Amino acid sequence: MLKQIYKKVLIVSCCTAFVTILVHLFVPKLNFDLWNALIGVAAGMLLTVLRFKMLSSSIDKMIELDKNVASKMSMTGYVARYILTAVFLIGAVLYSIETFATMAITVILSTEIGARLSVPQNEKKGGTEGDRQ
Repeated sequence: MLKQIYKKVLIVSCCTAFVTILVHLFVPKLNFDLWNALIGVAAGMLLTVLRFKMLSSSIDKMIELDKNVASKMSMTGYVARYILTAVFLIGAVLYSIETFATMAITVILSTEIGARLSVPQNEKKGGTEGDRQ
């Protein structure tokens, strides 16, 4: 399922980059640095992939653990993912506003689309392709 999510994140990021280029070319009132905006899209894609990877490895580790230990570890993973997000966003703001804006848009869109449109691949890990309709 992680490959499905990565594929959707990549597609959404490419679409965001394409729309960013179109806006830069055809909306003259919005004057922004295209290179910084595309760096934001790439950073947003990287952040989303890292967050999903961290979430997946956290879930895989907690399946075998005791309920109390798993609860504490899940909170640690949760905090780590959001600290990573904060570091990326602060770095983007300090780099340029275009980078921050496109990164935030990419993260939001790719997280929502990647998570909501992916379906578990086998019955062992939570369902079949026909489960979501």
